[in-house]
Amino acid sequence: MKPETFYKYIYFKMTNKIDKNRPADSVQFGEGNFMRAFVDYCIQLLNEQTSFQGKVDVVQPIAQGMIKNLADQNGKYHVYSEGISNGKSVRKSHLINCIDQLVDPYQDFEKYLSLAENENLKFVFSNTTEAGIQQIDTDQMEMQPPNSFPAKLVLFLLRRFEKFNGANDKVLHIIPCELIEKNGDTLKIILLNIIDQWGLEIGFKNWVMKNHFYNTLVDRIVPGFPKDNLAFYQQDLSFEDNLIVTCEPFFLWVIEGNRKLLDIFPADQLSEIDVKVVKDLGNYRTRKVRILNGCHTAMVPIGLLKGVETVSAALSDDFIL
Repeated sequence: MKPETFYKYIYFKMTNKIDKNRPADSVQFGEGNFMRAFVDYCIQLLNEQTSFQGKVDVVQPIAQGMIKNLADQNGKYHVYSEGISNGKSVRKSHLINCIDQLVDPYQDFEKYLSLAENENLKFVFSNTTEAGIQQIDTDQMEMQPPNSFPAKLVLFLLRRFEKFNGANDKVLHIIPCELIEKNGDTLKIILLNIIDQWGLEIGFKNWVMKNHFYNTLVDRIVPGFPKDNLAFYQQDLSFEDNLIVTCEPFFLWVIEGNRKLLDIFPADQLSEIDVKVVKDLGNYRTRKVRILNGCHTAMVPIGLLKGVETVSAALSDDFIL
């Protein structure tokens, strides 16, 4: 073994404090920049700052993805938070080491389904883009895997239902992060439609309805991999990280549901990020989509006419304000 490889191995071992013998409690559909700087980042902070000890099995939702790249780094990478927080400039890196198994269902479909047999599993997170939560009528139960995320999830839940004989204590908390309105409700409706289309038993359908589906709103700007200035970011790291994710410090995750969720996912204890579990996220969505995003959109034509190219410059322009 080369010295640099040996030191890299030792570094990974020393920085991973999670019990390797305990199965993961989360399955995550999506391995892109946003999920790694949002959901995985949140779970990492929970592991470090609370009694929560989360491990994530990551599933690649499309044929072309980053699972192999993550596997090359044992699932570890750094998140760089950069920007203004509480009136001060922030720039700091954070090692993420909460990822356990990395699964490509297009290469090993049985391994993907076997994740559903995990007794310790509690959560399903997803971000398969805005187009991910949709029904594709050409999906068939025999496909390994089907094309759509919902169809893949139906087969995943079916394996879990069959493994545990439809036990009520094996239902999951399904928390999608796709940027569509009522994402949890929409996903649930599609799953039930697929179950009907495939002619699956009513007992399975009733069990799926017992799972907890949450509508969510997520907000964090994630530019992603800093390819134009990579050497600057890698200079202070202990290993060569080819999966660095850059993001802003601001972090908002609003989950619509029963606050009992916080008993098993105590993200409200974290001061660095803002995770809320609320009865109705309507006001938060209005604030973000109509007011914040709407104002940004309205700035564009005026800003371009004035030669202003960034939001920061627009906010410093008396005429635009």
